[in-house]
Amino acid sequence: MHKLTLPLLATLLLAGCTSTADVKPEAGQALHGQWRLTEISGHGIALPEALIQFDGEQQAVSATVGCNRIFARYQLQRDKFSLSAPATTLMACADPKISQLEQRLSRALEAADGGNYRIENDVLRLQAADGTAVLKAQRQARP
Repeated sequence: MHKLTLPLLATLLLAGCTSTADVKPEAGQALHGQWRLTEISGHGIALPEALIQFDGEQQAVSATVGCNRIFARYQLQRDKFSLSAPATTLMACADPKISQLEQRLSRALEAADGGNYRIENDVLRLQAADGTAVLKAQRQARP
């Protein structure tokens, strides 16, 4: 009986050491895809080209409001959203309002680092760590 008890006990102890409670593997797929930006830092936007895209496999995010592309890496743990420092392409935009909106988007993504995310009814909301609304987006139809 003792020969069977020790291996069983060791197996149970080792199984208890491996936990995935902090990681939400399905979350990457929940974010995966293209979303139309509808709000940045509390300001509504109505540009069809204002998009954010998440690649759940690569944990990469990219966004645009019509001129440059902003991109970064992200990680999810439970409802927490972590983001590397965003980088951007550096094209000169003809419309200064688009340039200003890009800057607002870049700052919003930086503020989202360490914050929370929530998806309800195909609407994504990112919040800063202090709870401030950072970004709101509507899921685009999946192909």
